[in-house]
Amino acid sequence: MGNTRAFCTRTTLTLLVALTVVSATGATAWAQVDATACSALKTQIERGEKSLSYDDVLVTMEDSAPRATFRAIQMSNDLEIIRANLAILDAHRCPAYPHPISTIRYNLAAILCRTAELKAAIANTTGQPPVAMPECNRDAWTPMIP
Repeated sequence: MGNTRAFCTRTTLTLLVALTVVSATGATAWAQVDATACSALKTQIERGEKSLSYDDVLVTMEDSAPRATFRAIQMSNDLEIIRANLAILDAHRCPAYPHPISTIRYNLAAILCRTAELKAAIANTTGQPPVAMPECNRDAWTPMIP
């Protein structure tokens, strides 16, 4: 028990020293904000929000515990990716993300996409040719909450 505590304390101190060194040297390295990197990171965070909304819609439609658990894990992974991108955004000294992260920001678009997917699945079982689903083009999704 004592060895574990000592190891954790040493590891924590090592990390704190490393972060202090990075902070001290990074202050000059990141003096200028890279607008391209900031824009790319914000795009990635927005894509993560869209995935969260889509997964949220699928969770409400799941009919089995294993699939619902899988979706919950997928949403957790999406949130971790968003969290990492937010940390990188902060490290690049970019302006803050303009709104709180939400699972419902793109829910209407996600519901329309899922409805189109279900209609396409029904059409596929009746032998009709596959239909295009413009509702599922996530680049065209607009937020319900500005």
